[in-house]
Amino acid sequence: MNNSDSLQQKISELYRTILLREPDRDGIKHWTHQIYSGIETLQSLKEKLMNSDESAIINDFLNGYVITNDGIKLFLNNKDNVLSRDIAFHKVWEPEITTLVKEIIKKDQIVVDVGSNIGYFTTLFSKLVGDSGKVYSFEPAPKNFELLKKNVSFNNLKNVSIYPMAASDASERKNLFLSTWNFGDNRLFEKPRDERDQDRETIEVEAIRLDEITQEKIDFIKIDVQGFELQVINGAKKLFDNNNDLKIIFEFYPHLLKLNGVKPEDLLYQLVKMGYNIYDIGAGNNLINYNIENICKRYSMCSSLDLFCEKQ
Repeated sequence: MNNSDSLQQKISELYRTILLREPDRDGIKHWTHQIYSGIETLQSLKEKLMNSDESAIINDFLNGYVITNDGIKLFLNNKDNVLSRDIAFHKVWEPEITTLVKEIIKKDQIVVDVGSNIGYFTTLFSKLVGDSGKVYSFEPAPKNFELLKKNVSFNNLKNVSIYPMAASDASERKNLFLSTWNFGDNRLFEKPRDERDQDRETIEVEAIRLDEITQEKIDFIKIDVQGFELQVINGAKKLFDNNNDLKIIFEFYPHLLKLNGVKPEDLLYQLVKMGYNIYDIGAGNNLINYNIENICKRYSMCSSLDLFCEKQ
C-alpha cells in the first residue's frame, strides 16, 4: 500500500466515524491534496468535520431530536433510515406537500392524518388549525406511535387525538407487516415481500372505519398507507358525504396497490366518481385531462406520486 492509499483510508475512516458516510470523490481528492500540501493535517480535518453543519445534523439524528423549519420540536427514530433521517438533514419532510397543506388548511378546521408515522404532519396540522381546530391522527405501528404520542405530548397539542390503529373499511384485527429499515413502509398485506425486507415482523393491530370515529364535518384528510388507500376511503363514506369541500392528499403507488389486490385505476375512478378533480402535487397537472390507465402504467413499478384531490 502506498502513502496515498494509506492517507485516503484514514480520511475515509474520519468520514465514517464523524459523518457516518463515505467521502465523495471530490472530497477525498480535495483533502488528500490539502494534507499533502501541508495546508491541513488529519487532526485539523477531524476538527473541521466535527464542527461542520453536517456533523451537527448527524448529532441531532443520533440524539433523536430536531426542530423543523416550522419551529416544531420533533423526537425522531434514529434507527429509521428514511423519514427521520431526512427530517434531521432537511428540517422538513415532503416539502411540496408541506407547502401545499400550509396553503389549504385553515384555522378552526378539522383534519385527519391517516398513517401519521412519528407525527411530522400531525404536529404541523395542529399548528395550522389552531386551538379551535381538531386533528385526528392514526398510526398502528407501535414504535412510530410511541414517538407520535411523545411529540404530541411534548408540544402540548391539546387539539390532537391520537389512535394506535389502522384505518380500514372494516373494524377488525389485522396483521401489520413491519419494515426492518424504512419505518414508513409498514403494510397491511404480506405478499410478495421486498428483497430488502425478507424478514418483516408481523404483529396484530386494531383497524377501524373512520366513520366510527367521528361524524363531524372533516375538512381535510391526508392518507399515507402504502397501498391501502381504497380501504381507508371505503371506510369513510359518511365523512365524505358530510362535506363536499373535503380535500385529500395521498400517495399514489400503483405497485403497492396491485400487491394489495387493488387495480390502481379503480382507486382513481372511484375518486372521480365521487366528484373529485385529481392533481399531481409535484407537477400541478390535472390528471383528469389524461388517460387514467396510462398514468397507472407510467407508475406501474416502484415509483409513486403524491396526489391532491378537491371538488370543483
